[in-house]
Amino acid sequence: MNTTSLGKRFNTLCAPIGSCPHAFALSNDGKPARYLGELFSACGGEERLVRSTVRMPEGYTAVRVAELENEETVLKGCSFGARQLLARPMSLRRGEHVDMRVPAPGLIELTGWYTTPARDRSARAIWERNSLVTEYLFTLGQRRPWATQILHEQGRDPV
Repeated sequence: MNTTSLGKRFNTLCAPIGSCPHAFALSNDGKPARYLGELFSACGGEERLVRSTVRMPEGYTAVRVAELENEETVLKGCSFGARQLLARPMSLRRGEHVDMRVPAPGLIELTGWYTTPARDRSARAIWERNSLVTEYLFTLGQRRPWATQILHEQGRDPV
């Protein structure tokens, strides 16, 4: 694999990840955590109520909302159909998360926003934001399949 194709793969993997709170699917049966996406990106880091939807995959039992950056996330609501998953509004700061049980696969609707301190509003490099999510998944036991693929293509065995 040459560096050009590695760069293309890296940009493809990193592009959808931004500086918002992130959602992950969790299971009770040892499945690796699954990244569901970023939340509230439409608010742009300002205190403006927005709605985000994520799809809970089959075989997972909880959704985790995690704030990985120097931001404050405000969750106003989280619902699965008519069922409210969040008992009351709450806020999350860097390193904090909330887990909510989900009864079945389907759509989860979350409302809220995130704010970024004025001193931290400069854009981060895509790879830097991606590394936060990647490392968080690693702490949840998620293997990095693209890293394994790259090692195989280089003729090395993954650890």
